[in-house]
Amino acid sequence: MANTPFMDRKVAMTVAGIWWATEFNKGLDADEWDAALLPKHPKTGKRTMTLESDGFWVFKGAKEPELAFNLVKYFASPAAQQMFMDAGYVIPSDIPDIANPWYAQKPDGLVKVLENLNTDSAKNGYTNFESATINSVVAPIILTAFADGSDIAQALKDADAAMNGELATAWELFAQ
Repeated sequence: MANTPFMDRKVAMTVAGIWWATEFNKGLDADEWDAALLPKHPKTGKRTMTLESDGFWVFKGAKEPELAFNLVKYFASPAAQQMFMDAGYVIPSDIPDIANPWYAQKPDGLVKVLENLNTDSAKNGYTNFESATINSVVAPIILTAFADGSDIAQALKDADAAMNGELATAWELFAQ
């Protein structure tokens, strides 16, 4: 199980991907946590989120490409997706019979995430829109404070200001 301040009950909130649900359910009681959606975009009124999944592919130089492709087809099949979901290994695919029960598990907020996926999702050319840029500005501030013993509260305020500046820029780029 992952060792995080949230799982250790040292912080009250965390921003994490939906893939953490299985770990949170293993390490926390169902009444100790819930999922909340990110804020709506100020112009579009939609929520921005990423939907990521584990991918399977065949290396173009595979010695047995047909065998490798058959394995990939199996991994994408309902039977394998169900097996992965039951093991808590991956977020289930969009196969409704498999995905719906996974999102219906405790806590109740997971259903909100699925509803958000269905209502506000749109395919775009980016995953984690501008997150690398935002992280490249925010992470050094926080990591430096952890490393040198600086005032964490001030570092978080500085990181917040830096993040909000980068988010404003990202929203402008996203709206174009």
